[in-house]
Amino acid sequence: MPSIGQWLGVDKAVKLYRIVRHNGGIIGSLKKVYRMDELKIGTLVGVDKAGNKYYENNEYFHGRN
Repeated sequence: MPSIGQWLGVDKAVKLYRIVRHNGGIIGSLKKVYRMDELKIGTLVGVDKAGNKYYENNEYFHGRN
């Protein structure tokens, strides 16, 4: 059964705060949304020789990580 915090959407507000903080604050998040159309958060799992960073977050499931 959902708690009162889940009914009021407090968990969504906390998740939004974490994502905005992880992406560089409000200005950094707006820049990233303008360039990439999405904000995501995850743990760094690797960097290839071209400098591309690969992140993993199992909350965003697309059939592959």
